[in-house]
Amino acid sequence: MAASPTETPSFDIHVRVVAHRVRASLAETLSQLGIDPTKPQVMSRQLGLDKSLAWKTSRLVSDDDPFAAMPRLPGRSGQKILIKALEQAGASVESLKSVQDSMDEFERLVEIHAGDRETLEVMVSSLSAQGAPEREETSRKLAFQGNSAIFGVQARVQTTAHIVAPSKTPDYIDIAVLNGLVDLRRLRADTPWAVAILRSYTDSGVEKEYAGVTAMDGAKVPSDGLPLLSAFSSPQLPSMLKSRTTDGGIRYELPGGPVGNTGSCTCITGWISQAAGCLRRTPDDRFGEHAVHWNTPAELAVFDLFMHRSLTFAHKPRALVYSQLPGGPIYPRDGHERGILPLSEGMIELGSPPELMTPELPRYRAMIEMGCTSLGFLAGDFVGFRMRMRYPPIPTMAVYRFELPE
Repeated sequence: MAASPTETPSFDIHVRVVAHRVRASLAETLSQLGIDPTKPQVMSRQLGLDKSLAWKTSRLVSDDDPFAAMPRLPGRSGQKILIKALEQAGASVESLKSVQDSMDEFERLVEIHAGDRETLEVMVSSLSAQGAPEREETSRKLAFQGNSAIFGVQARVQTTAHIVAPSKTPDYIDIAVLNGLVDLRRLRADTPWAVAILRSYTDSGVEKEYAGVTAMDGAKVPSDGLPLLSAFSSPQLPSMLKSRTTDGGIRYELPGGPVGNTGSCTCITGWISQAAGCLRRTPDDRFGEHAVHWNTPAELAVFDLFMHRSLTFAHKPRALVYSQLPGGPIYPRDGHERGILPLSEGMIELGSPPELMTPELPRYRAMIEMGCTSLGFLAGDFVGFRMRMRYPPIPTMAVYRFELPE
């Protein structure tokens, strides 16, 4: 008997109960008819079903994960076709009623918890481990397409690399940062876009004055410009606009310009910050962190961290992605464990010497080698880590975190 509205269980329990009823009623009915639910092609012939409906029914019954199975349940018209086929094949009245009742309970589940099948599938996907990366990427791609249209800009790749080495200043580190947007194109001519934002903060999210930076290639940086790496950027880039953000950061902005492929550009920046952080734990800083904002609709984001071999305390970093939606919680202000997005992509260890091949960025090795040399080391002196994500969600912050030694 179906539960009354006042007895409706929580979503995860309700899904599990309904999934069991649907799957059990179908499995019992197919068993009565001598049909093997694990063979959709045979089922298609025996019941006269089209291949798609037979495949969905097979997966619905035989999938080990009930949460992954439920989205396989056909819509109303498909349910009627399936029940009619079972009836014509000789299923008993009792078994047909059991199947129908369980499917009616599923539709009630949709109405109570989601309102429509599409929303239910998103909700169920968070409970299922099967196919999570593929589902998440599909959702992010749709978001990428929508955000590109809304904000009027998109990039093929957002690339970021932090290279960290011991400083000549005792107990401090030097950092070389490579950052940029590859094949950035405007979809509207009046769209300016930030290509780099520099920020520094304590564990609690309090902004610190950002340490002075120098251009990685030794070029003189104008007061209103940014440390552009011309060797890796498009020629004749327009002048950048520089401004202070409300939270004390420095923003470099590309002004509006031509739209489409003919107006696309690549902007790669590279800078060095000496004695940028302390190697030891302090009352305000227990963790070492390296972060990048993902604010641009991009087909791919690559965020690499290269730690010098001697900095062994940082060789097991934790990789996280935080929501930065203004409604909060916002990292780091609201704490380390709030706002974390449940994304399936894990951190990739690049080894030592690090594997630098990146097909989407043919000159990436040369970029990283320049960064390492600017700190007085070779690429082989570092241990590498990578966060790689197709269609990164925006606005978010990708973070590497490790505990500092006492």
